[in-house]
Amino acid sequence: MNKRLTWGNARTLLDLGELVARWLEGRLPSLPHYDAEPAPETEAIAEILARLNRAGFFTTDSQPGMPLDNTGFAQRAWVNAYAGEEIAKRVAALGLHTDLIVFVFEPGQAGGYPLPITVRGFQPVTWDGLGCADVDLYGITDGLSESARGELRAAWNLVVIDPAWGRKSYLWELVERAVVSPDPKEGRWNYRPYGSYDDMDPDYEPRS
Repeated sequence: MNKRLTWGNARTLLDLGELVARWLEGRLPSLPHYDAEPAPETEAIAEILARLNRAGFFTTDSQPGMPLDNTGFAQRAWVNAYAGEEIAKRVAALGLHTDLIVFVFEPGQAGGYPLPITVRGFQPVTWDGLGCADVDLYGITDGLSESARGELRAAWNLVVIDPAWGRKSYLWELVERAVVSPDPKEGRWNYRPYGSYDDMDPDYEPRS
C-alpha cells in the first residue's frame, strides 16, 4: 500500500478509491468535493464502501437506508459512483435481475430523471438519478492530477437506488457481489436494449 498516496498524486480509479477508503476509515480529513469527515450515518456502511472503492467502484456520494419514523423522515439506500466499463456493465445489469433501480451513464453521457431518496416531514428533500456529462462540474476532480481527471472522464457513472425505504443491506450486498465476486450466471444479462425487433430471438413474439 502506498502510504504517500495523496489526492494530488493519485493516477488511477484504484488510487482514488484507495483514498476514499482511507477517508472512510478516518485516515484522511476530506474528499476533493466534500471538506469534512464522513457523516455519522455513514458509519453503518463505511466498511462495505471501503471494500467497493478498493475494488474499482469509486464512490462519490451514498447513504444508508433508514425506515420512516414518526416525524416523516426516511432514506432509501443509495450510491453514486464511477467505474470502468466491465464493472459498470455488471452493476448496470442489477437493474434487470434484482429489485434495484440503476441509472447508468457512459462517459460524457447525461440524462436520467430525479428520484426522491430522502424524505423529511413527509416531503422529498434529496434526489438522484441524473447523469452529468461534465465530471469536473461538482468539484469531484478538484486538486487531482490530469491522469486521474482523465480516468474519471473515461469512467462510467452509476447511480444505484434501493426503491424500498429503509432497507439496510439489500443494495450493498448486491453491488458488492457485482463488483467483487460476480456470479457467472449473471453475465447473461445485458443492460443495453435491443436495437430493433430484428435483434431479438426469432421465436420472440411481442405482446399485443
